[in-house]
Amino acid sequence: MYIIDNGGKIIERIDLECPNDAEAVSDGKTYALKNDVEIWCGQRVVTVIHPLT
Repeated sequence: MYIIDNGGKIIERIDLECPNDAEAVSDGKTYALKNDVEIWCGQRVVTVIHPLT
């Protein structure tokens, strides 16, 4: 999972181990407070979550 700033740059990487995409997305939503969150599984983009505000 990557936290992305307003300029599109990675500001933080968080390693997750989830049994499926749905759980990864659920976990990622907790980080989407002010910045976009990109969730990846290897080279595959699972989703991009936009800020909740």
